[in-house]
Amino acid sequence: MLKTRLYSVLLLGLLGLTASAATTAAPQSLPVLDRMVASVNDEAITESELKRQTELLLVRLRQTETPLPALPVLHKQLLEKMIMEKLQLQLAAAEGIEVDEKTLNQAIQEIASRDGLSVSQMQEFLVEQGIPVEQFRQTIKTELTLSKIQQKELGHRINISKTEVEHFLKSPAGQDHSGVEYRLGHILIPLPESPSAEQLQAVERQATAIVKELKAGADFAKVAIAKSAGQQALSGGDLGWRQADEVPTIFAKLTPTLRVGEVYGPIRDASGFHIIKLLSKRSIGEPSESNAKGDGDSLRHKAMEKLYQRKFEEILVAWLRRLRSDAEIKIYLNET
Repeated sequence: MLKTRLYSVLLLGLLGLTASAATTAAPQSLPVLDRMVASVNDEAITESELKRQTELLLVRLRQTETPLPALPVLHKQLLEKMIMEKLQLQLAAAEGIEVDEKTLNQAIQEIASRDGLSVSQMQEFLVEQGIPVEQFRQTIKTELTLSKIQQKELGHRINISKTEVEHFLKSPAGQDHSGVEYRLGHILIPLPESPSAEQLQAVERQATAIVKELKAGADFAKVAIAKSAGQQALSGGDLGWRQADEVPTIFAKLTPTLRVGEVYGPIRDASGFHIIKLLSKRSIGEPSESNAKGDGDSLRHKAMEKLYQRKFEEILVAWLRRLRSDAEIKIYLNET
C-alpha cells in the first residue's frame, strides 16, 4: 500500500521535470527526432521532453482510472504546464535562487519517511518502476526551486491583519470543528488581464457551456484535463482533501452546502470563471473539546496560517498569468 501511494506521488512530482534539462540550441541545430515544440524567452522545449512528460502523465492517469482526452489535447495542456515551469525556473536563475545538496537530501529523506521507507528503499522502488534516481532528484530539486521563487516573489505581498484573523475565527469556516473534509474538483476558465466586455462575455459563455456539459454527464476529470487553466488541471482538477477552513475563499461558504456529485458554477473572480464539483466528503473523527476550542494564541496562529495559504493560492494565479504575458513565447506544436 505504501508503495502504491508513493508511486502516485512520485509520478505527480515527475511532471515538474521540464525546463531544467531543456536545450537552448537554435531550431536548425536540433536533431530531426528532437525538434523544438516551443520556445520560452529563446529557450527551447523539445519534442523528447514533451514525450517524456506525456508518458509519465499517462501512467499516472491510467493508474487512477481517469478518462483520457485526445492526445493532442493532452499535449497542449502539458506543454502549457512546461512553459509555466520554465518561466519560473528562468526567473529563479536570474535571481540567483538555488537549492543546495543538503536541502535536497533533506527533502528526499522527508518524502521517503512520509511513506515509511528509507531513502535506499525508495531508490530501489524507483529503479523497479524504471525511474532513474537522478531524474527523481532533479524533479525534487525543480519543485523546491519553484517553491522558493514563488515565496520570494509573493510572500512579502501577503499581509494579514488582526481584524482579518478575528473575522475568520468568527466565520463559519473558522468555527467549523465538525471534523469533515471535502474533496473538490476545480476547473478554471481564465480571463485575460483587463478583459474587454466582449472577452468577458465570450469566456463566460464558454464556462457556462462547460457547466451544462458536466451536468449532462460529462466526466469532470477529463474536462478539467482538457480545458482547465487551474494548477491541478493535469490531476483532473482534483484539489485533494481539505477541511472547510482550507477551501479557497471563493468556495468556502458554498462547499458545505453542496451534495456529493453536485456541480456548481460558473463563479467569477479576477482570474476567471471557476467551476467546482464536490467529489466526496468524509468525517475524520470528532475533535476533542480541547482541540476544538484551543487556546487563543494557538487558534489565531492556525487562522493566520490558513489565511496565508488562501491568499497565496489566490495571488499565485494572477502572478503566473502576468509572468506569462510578459514573456516571449512561441508554440511550434502543430497537432490535429
